[in-house]
Amino acid sequence: MTPGQLPESSCLSRDEKTLFVGARKSGSLVAVDARTMKVRRSRTVGGDPLRVYTVDDERLLATDIAANTLTVFSTDLRPIRSLQLDGTPAAVSFHPTEPRAYVSQLGNNRVAVVDLDRLTVVGGFATQLEPDSSVLLPATA
Repeated sequence: MTPGQLPESSCLSRDEKTLFVGARKSGSLVAVDARTMKVRRSRTVGGDPLRVYTVDDERLLATDIAANTLTVFSTDLRPIRSLQLDGTPAAVSFHPTEPRAYVSQLGNNRVAVVDLDRLTVVGGFATQLEPDSSVLLPATA
């Protein structure tokens, strides 16, 4: 099955019944039945949805590398809110217990710390060239 042109990212819903796909050249998010692999719904979001993540049972998070935005969508693919970033959002890591996302940004070589409840940048830090992904490590004593 093909959910759109240049599907690069995907993530499962929490119940693992839906596969969400970012189709980059189609500029769309697609919800696919994970069992039958049939498209349930699709929404053109414009831009270039590089990566898509499941935030919780009701929300998705997508990075758009054409518009430099981070957008929260409902799991039925309705846009809820967008955040304009200073760099190109490549990848996201999530805090294990707090509603925070760590967004790797190309171009400005930073990771933005984003409060997911307010969808605002609350901090950040510099990285080496072209950060594409991140991982959170536990603090050491």
